[in-house]
Amino acid sequence: MSTLTKVLIVLQVVVALVLCGLVVSYVATADNYKQLYETESSKARGAIQEKNNAQDEFEKFKADKDKEFAQLTKEMGELNDAKSRLENDLKYQSEQGNSLPTNSQPRMLPFKRPTTWPNNKVSSMPRPRNNWMLSEMNK
Repeated sequence: MSTLTKVLIVLQVVVALVLCGLVVSYVATADNYKQLYETESSKARGAIQEKNNAQDEFEKFKADKDKEFAQLTKEMGELNDAKSRLENDLKYQSEQGNSLPTNSQPRMLPFKRPTTWPNNKVSSMPRPRNNWMLSEMNK
């Protein structure tokens, strides 16, 4: 065997050893892409499930608040009706010259709607039974 052949064999062995060392270090530090894909996929599924749960909870919360809003709107309408009745009572009392009812005086309920007399005057008083009362009322 010639010297050149011996040198090339030694060079080939050295290159093979260096290459093996590099491959082993690469394999040790390289990521396992299948395992990485599975972990990221499970994270994505978990995030989607969490989003769906949050969306369901939001819909439930929104439905509860819509019911509460409808109930409060109804209560507000009832309170506005009561307010208008009380304002009418106050106006009626001030027109009659009476004072507002105190705790000893019962409040007048229900408020009588005004009636129209034959001469188209509106009053909340009952219609008179005789002509004398009618003439006194028109003065």
